[in-house]
Amino acid sequence: MSALEQLGAKGFRPFFLLAGIFAVVVVPAWVWSLTGGPAPRGVLGGMSWHAHEMIFGFTVAVISGFLLTAVENWTGQPTLRGSALLGVAGVWAAARIALWWPGWVGPALDLMGLPLVALGIGRPLWQTRNLRNLPFVALLGGLWLTNLTVYLEAAGVVPGSTAVAHRVAVHLIAVIILVVAGRVVPMFTRNATGDERVHRLATVDRVAIGATVVLAALQPWPTASVTGVVAGVAGAATLARMWGWWSPGVWSRPLLWVLHLGHASVGVGLSMSALVAIGVPVGSSALHLITVGGIGLLTIGMMARVSLGHTGRPIFVGTRVAVAFSAVALAAVVRAFGPLLEPSRTSTWWWGAAALWAFGFALFVWMYARILITPRADGRPG
Repeated sequence: MSALEQLGAKGFRPFFLLAGIFAVVVVPAWVWSLTGGPAPRGVLGGMSWHAHEMIFGFTVAVISGFLLTAVENWTGQPTLRGSALLGVAGVWAAARIALWWPGWVGPALDLMGLPLVALGIGRPLWQTRNLRNLPFVALLGGLWLTNLTVYLEAAGVVPGSTAVAHRVAVHLIAVIILVVAGRVVPMFTRNATGDERVHRLATVDRVAIGATVVLAALQPWPTASVTGVVAGVAGAATLARMWGWWSPGVWSRPLLWVLHLGHASVGVGLSMSALVAIGVPVGSSALHLITVGGIGLLTIGMMARVSLGHTGRPIFVGTRVAVAFSAVALAAVVRAFGPLLEPSRTSTWWWGAAALWAFGFALFVWMYARILITPRADGRPG
């Protein structure tokens, strides 16, 4: 089987590889454009392009790869494979390139991607009546609507809506993170450490997820007091649920601590959002803790683990991958707090965070590209 055919064997393969490569390129390209380098000339420019591509480019690619793989496990039915899978991944990649240039080809391609992924996971979920996981289809639909809203503003139809749409999308992604992390992080921790004390706090889980759903819904109509309270509840519950997940063995296992740190970053970011809502000047720290810290760490951690597990390899990483995780964690700290502590050197902090982020994901691509394009180590299909 050729490398291309192997890429089409399972949803995580093309999307994780593309997401890793894109992560290496997109953040330095953004900072370079801010400091005098070439800038995107498409319908989305400046900050809008940066936010859009981190959400609907990088993060959506990881979510797509994860869900297309997970739904096969949940239902026992195929999602997308072969030429269909490679075609959807190709649409995603073509949209990223086209959005750099003028014209509406990029937006048209981009708006095709999420519906195709939703169809790919929705059909087997519905056929097997897997109602527990059907909300993921609705969440993908919500992300598609926020993406459409961004392009409607670019077309002059819905002025002033892009920033709101991006905030809604970030919080919808936070909901996906909270749902998935609540299922897998305590399970991974208990299995790896053998610590039977690790458990889920079901009521706290529901509060964290429910409050974050409400927070996403409030973004178009923010009221300082209400938004602040809801964000505070979401952040506190997100951090509190981790009490049941903890085991001392976490720190000796990079595939665990990267997920714990990423989830904690989401909790701290949501908590700081409560301060933003009531006017405390913390800049973009809350947002970047959720995005660079939460999304960044959880995506690289889950891509590393899923890629090993679904290619029949031991669930273990060495020093190089641990260094990659550490680089992304440091990128989150630098991006969230550097400009806040020393505003006069903001561009230096930007470059530092971008370099750490790119280095971390470059290490991931270097270590995992071969895994993603070659057959499973145990000889099984997939």
